[in-house]
Amino acid sequence: MLPSRERIYYGFDDGNGAAVFVSASGQQMAPLPLRCDIVNHSPTGFAWGYAGTGPAQLALAILADYFGCAHAARALHQLFKFAAISGIQEKHWSMTGRDIAHVFEKLCRDHPWLDRLTLFEDGTTMQVVDKYTERSGEFGRLAAVIPHDQSEANDELVLILNDGMEVTLYRDQVSARPVQWIRD
Repeated sequence: MLPSRERIYYGFDDGNGAAVFVSASGQQMAPLPLRCDIVNHSPTGFAWGYAGTGPAQLALAILADYFGCAHAARALHQLFKFAAISGIQEKHWSMTGRDIAHVFEKLCRDHPWLDRLTLFEDGTTMQVVDKYTERSGEFGRLAAVIPHDQSEANDELVLILNDGMEVTLYRDQVSARPVQWIRD
């Protein structure tokens, strides 16, 4: 289940550079961080209206803010770039949380496996059981299921371990099959 976040993103390009701001419900507008800590496509800034590195950085930053999950943003920002960012032709634009939800509804029609994307506020506790994984034996809370293609076996599970560290694993590396719990 995707979050429903009340956000509005505003893009401005005065010809000397682009700036993007975000406004959450009841808060003042603030600059949208580049999020080069997730993926560094364009350290010089955001852009839109074509399918390059600046639009990729913008798609990544918007999704990281909207989802609140760096892993989901990293996995899905290129699809979002082509579906939403590269087509923006205006110098000044806005995009709401509802607009983002509509983009993902369309993406799910073209890529039905995206329906498995799930972000949890309070997910199931799971144990890392793969003995070759650095944090084997530790417990964590399921934070996200991130699909990459039609095979559920390739889905990433994002766990937040008890010490706060996030780890990304595949389904066969944890103690349970959370999809069964999600669907129950």
